[in-house]
Amino acid sequence: MPSPIDQQLARFGARDLTVLLCGGLLRTLPHAEPLPVVLAMADLVRRIVGTDDAGVLARAQALAAEERTRKTLWVATGLDAGDGILSIFSSLKSALSLYNRHQAKTVPPDAPEAAAAKLARKVGADQPTDWEVHQAQDAVLKVLALSHMLQRMFPESPDPVASLLALESGRALVSYMAAAEVALPLLDESLGADHVLRDLFPRYQDAQAGKLAPVIGLQAVEDARRVAPRLVAVLDALVHDSKAHVRPMAKIAEERVGAAVSIAENAGDVVAAGVDVLPVYRYLGTELVAEACAMQAAVELGRSRPDPRADAFISRFLPPLIAEDEAAAPVLNEADPFAAPDLPGPPALPEGDPFGLPEAAPGLAAAAVPLAAAVPLAAAATVAPPPLPAGLTPGC
Repeated sequence: MPSPIDQQLARFGARDLTVLLCGGLLRTLPHAEPLPVVLAMADLVRRIVGTDDAGVLARAQALAAEERTRKTLWVATGLDAGDGILSIFSSLKSALSLYNRHQAKTVPPDAPEAAAAKLARKVGADQPTDWEVHQAQDAVLKVLALSHMLQRMFPESPDPVASLLALESGRALVSYMAAAEVALPLLDESLGADHVLRDLFPRYQDAQAGKLAPVIGLQAVEDARRVAPRLVAVLDALVHDSKAHVRPMAKIAEERVGAAVSIAENAGDVVAAGVDVLPVYRYLGTELVAEACAMQAAVELGRSRPDPRADAFISRFLPPLIAEDEAAAPVLNEADPFAAPDLPGPPALPEGDPFGLPEAAPGLAAAAVPLAAAVPLAAAATVAPPPLPAGLTPGC
């Protein structure tokens, strides 16, 4: 029987709409590459080592079964809208709507209705006027959650962000996040600033950290906030490079989102329930967790190989790491926007299964996300924490 991580990987085949969306969007960016199709851990081992290796595969599967790995994957699934783990409201559909609203504002009042205005109506440009705020808040929340994931995946790394960028799936994830969470929906902000996320964090980080604390624990949130500034620097650099490519990104997104919505609407009430029909972070998160396990196994057994693409990406987008003895002051202090707030401790989390997914809508493959386990979207402070896998403990 396939392992749980292999079952998750197999859900995202070459014809899955989520895979097609990510591949198409990443192709529009000069600094990004679409991910090769991976249907099992063995595919990743073969890609990293260069050949089949039973020892590396066995070690990678063992790492994927560990509690910290399963919790990391559980958090990754929470980055899609409507999953019931985090209170995420935004999705690629809302990002596309905000982009089209921006485009519609640029049309002269006496001009005939342009394609952008028609597209805005078609893809839901009737979002509330404060939807940009929701989008910005969710972007900050996702950065914090990813920062937490890095600390779980790379607990011994002196630079978890560099470890993330050393992975092909890690580079794909940050490229997608910068483009789809910031450059596309927050076009007004990204056109007028070089550090969009850095500017957003002082406004929204405290509230979003408060949402995350009941899910992962207070200490884990504080640790994530220490990693976040370095991750933000990378994402802001990627946003800067993505701004010139928002038009082809929007075209790809409109095609894939429209197809997914049509299939889901024909299959039932997935869209009406507020669930993201294109679970991008479930897909990218699964690839990331699996590749991190395969890479760690290859390194432990002396079977890893250098990756010039990773070196080039890191050199271009990741600022040099300042050693602790060279730093003028600690990162966390009262004047720092990344300073951890006084957050409540996490309540006990019930048991559950992060690998349990419902059958997807016909023709949609892995596009649908679970509905039965979802909780109402509301302030995280008033929502009971979601289930964890059987046998896992809350917090770190």
